[in-house]
This record gives sequence, structure tokens and C-alpha cells, in this order.
Amino acid sequence: MGKAIPYAIREQIVQRRQGGESLMALAEEFGFSYAGVCKIWRQYRSEGQPALVAKYSNCGRTASYDESFQSRVKAYRLNEGARKVGAPYIRSKLLASKQHARVPHERTIQRWFREAGINRPVGRGPKKETHYSVIVHETWQADAKENLRLADGSEAC
Repeated sequence: MGKAIPYAIREQIVQRRQGGESLMALAEEFGFSYAGVCKIWRQYRSEGQPALVAKYSNCGRTASYDESFQSRVKAYRLNEGARKVGAPYIRSKLLASKQHARVPHERTIQRWFREAGINRPVGRGPKKETHYSVIVHETWQADAKENLRLADGSEAC
């Protein structure tokens, strides 16, 4: 995963580029990608000195849906009561209503439920006891073959 280039190095890149060095030489010397160095230089030319400050606000997951929409989806889960309504069902209802321009994926809805502590994972049922034969001939299995001609010419089933 990439990491931000420190401010001091960004300043050096800009100063040396203004001094006439090529972007490729700067990228090789500092050990960054050519595209990263080009981006620093391009942003500096368009925005000036403030462009050199790393924009950490651009990092991480952004909220694609507002809190009111998320709370309505969570409330739908809670209002259904005893019915086991899951994210796929809720998503299908949102799609069918055609009231929303964008509908979140079912995994997103499941993540909201998990974060709110209202998820009910299905899980597995209790383990069933399997019965295995203990003594010889306790369990029989027979395979059938119809109209089988025997050595004496008679047919058997």
C-alpha cells in the first residue's frame, strides 16, 4: 500500500524541478514512482505551495450513504420483528420501491447491521449424531439389477 511522501521531500522535488532537473531523475533519486513525482509537480503548478501538504482527508473509507438512510435500513430490520429478514431481502425491497437512486450492496447492509450490533448470523444448527455400524451386518446395502440373465438361461431381478 502506498504512503504519503513527506512534506520536506515534496519541497525538495519542487525546488529541484524549478532548478531544471528532470522528473525522471528526481523519481529515481528519491525512490518514488515517476507518476507520483509528476503528480506532485502538476499539483504544485496548479495550486501552488498549499498543494505540497498531504491530503490525509482523502484516505480511508468515505460514507457513501448518509446516516438517515442507514438508520432507515436498520429500522426496517428491527421493525420486522420475529421474521428473519436479511440484507438480501431488504435490498430487494429497496430496489423494488424505486425511491432511491442508489441502493447499497447487501454486504454493505450486513456491515451496517454488524456495526450496530443487530445482526443475526445464520450459523450452523446443532450437530447431528451419526450412526455407524458397530457389528458385522448391522447395516446392509443392496444394489439392484433388473432382467439379469443367469448362466442357466433364466432371468432374475
